Amino acid sequence: KIARNKEIANPEYNPTTGRIEPQKLDMFAGLSEEQREWEAHKIANLFCKLGDSGLQPMAVDADGKFKPVRELAAQVNLPSEHSESDSD
Repeated sequence: KIARNKEIANPEYNPTTGRIEPQKLDMFAGLSEEQREWEAHKIANLFCKLGDSGLQPMAVDADGKFKPVRELAAQVNLPSEHSESDSD
């Protein structure tokens, strides 16, 4: 039991395949903030296309239940770029 817990704690251990896999390089390490934002928009557009095609992307909510990503995204409160104190 202890050895198994150590394997799970190992970041190279893939619990889905049961294998120890080589470490992967961070693909976004050399990107600027603008490039990262561009990539995030591309991913968001891909999720929208999936939803339009009938496939519904799901995520796990705080209760551990699957919910549509759109529902969870609607519940997220993002800070606005212009706060009320900036309007003076």
